[in-house]
Amino acid sequence: MNELEWEITQAVSYYNVTALNHDRSRITKELNTVRYNDDRMSVAINHNYTDELRNGASVYSSYWSADASYQYNRHYRFSVL
Repeated sequence: MNELEWEITQAVSYYNVTALNHDRSRITKELNTVRYNDDRMSVAINHNYTDELRNGASVYSSYWSADASYQYNRHYRFSVL
């Protein structure tokens, strides 16, 4: 498994996890995230990919997700998942 975390700027980051199955000679799991995060707001876009072997057949899933939050003040934070 390989993992990379890169802080592009103080507010923007990129994260990746990749798993390679050597027996099958292919990538079987991958997660990529791009995030913007400052004192008030956080926004992220994620991509997940998995490739599993079930009963000898390759079954995969690939989907996107996002989340966001806004810090209104020190008592309230609004989030969308």
